[in-house]
Amino acid sequence: MEDELKRILRLLEEGKIKADEAEKLIEALEERKESKRRDKFGFINIGEIVTDALTSAFSIIPGVIANSMKGIKHVDEEYEWTEDKPLFIEITAGDLDVDVWEEEKIRIKGEGVFVLEDNLIKFSAGDFNLNLPKLNTVKMKVSAGDVKGKLVAKESEIFIKMGDGNLYIESEKVRAEVNMGDLDIVFVKAPSQGELTCTTGDISIVLPSDFDGKLIVKVAMGEVSVDKKPDMIMKGDTYIYGSGEKSEIFVNCSMGNISIK
Repeated sequence: MEDELKRILRLLEEGKIKADEAEKLIEALEERKESKRRDKFGFINIGEIVTDALTSAFSIIPGVIANSMKGIKHVDEEYEWTEDKPLFIEITAGDLDVDVWEEEKIRIKGEGVFVLEDNLIKFSAGDFNLNLPKLNTVKMKVSAGDVKGKLVAKESEIFIKMGDGNLYIESEKVRAEVNMGDLDIVFVKAPSQGELTCTTGDISIVLPSDFDGKLIVKVAMGEVSVDKKPDMIMKGDTYIYGSGEKSEIFVNCSMGNISIK
């Protein structure tokens, strides 16, 4: 509920909806919730709702400011990294371009705040480029920042809050979640299992041309756009391509739009 309100506020701020439209959306959301915020006359306290949403939306700002005030430097480093060593990445108030190379090491280049702790890399307050080998596990968390590029791993996880992702992904298992942002994924190869979630934001998916599997798509508030393929069959919320046996991808969106190509 709180996340849906954040999306309404962002749309209002960007001028994509008007104030009266925002108010109607908030009222529609409130009708789905328990009546604890209604007074005895049945009126909704819009001011309380907006205050709660703003408080949550800006809760990460103190940490962002603290990071941006110290430790900014230019980085060009390489580290040995084996395929079976999991990699965890955190991006806060910064941008990251990620790519894959053949070396059994990672390369970090850019300017900002950078910390390497065992198998965890933290980026903040800057722009970085990251070269990775093919790995078994990559897990990424983005807060108030953007990530783009390519990931190749047996298992990939991407969590984005107040930011955008634009990624080419080649993984057996994929899990991704976006809250107050947009996520564009091009599947270089179809995953055997995928789970994509947007709380408040949009998800765009490009499937490989030989995709054989099922997509189960559910949207509470928003629209679904699916490019029709000759071998595609639609059954309720499920889109079946080919035999429908080799891949299964779940896409769930509380408030936003889903595009599948």
